[in-house]
Amino acid sequence: MTAQLLDAAEALYAEEGVSALTNRRIASRAGTTIQPIYSFFRSHDNLVDAMFGRCLESLAELVMDTHTGVVAGGGGTLPDVYRQYCLSYPGRFRFVRSGGEGTSKAGLARHQRDLLANAFEKLVGPESQVDGTTVLAAVNGFILAELEGMLAPEESDDSQFHGLLRTLRLSS
Repeated sequence: MTAQLLDAAEALYAEEGVSALTNRRIASRAGTTIQPIYSFFRSHDNLVDAMFGRCLESLAELVMDTHTGVVAGGGGTLPDVYRQYCLSYPGRFRFVRSGGEGTSKAGLARHQRDLLANAFEKLVGPESQVDGTTVLAAVNGFILAELEGMLAPEESDDSQFHGLLRTLRLSS
């Protein structure tokens, strides 16, 4: 039930932002009443904190699992894994992209975003004309366009993404 409530809250956040996170809407989305929110989390704020905490933990794992741009276990390059993460978890992507604005976890969200930017900066190297923050902004812009269905239909999304990475000199 806790996972259902967290998933419901995350889906609402992905679709409408923090204003959608009411107990009634979360419970309805999870297919329950509001009572489990209080049983499992004690309060609405604890549920929301747990949801954002889960976002931050999963992003921290993604960043920490990287070594010279390749994710441990052969999962692909950091840009590819980050893109897949964002497409799989649009609520988490929205949270990271916003820097956690309007939440109690804003400082931690900005810190994780900075760590991610630093990881991207290591990929472009010191001689590059772009920094990690610029790369992260470009990658996030692409992912947002992909989530919104705004990419050119005549070319695959993967092809367009790798074209962006080549432009940023993150792949050959």
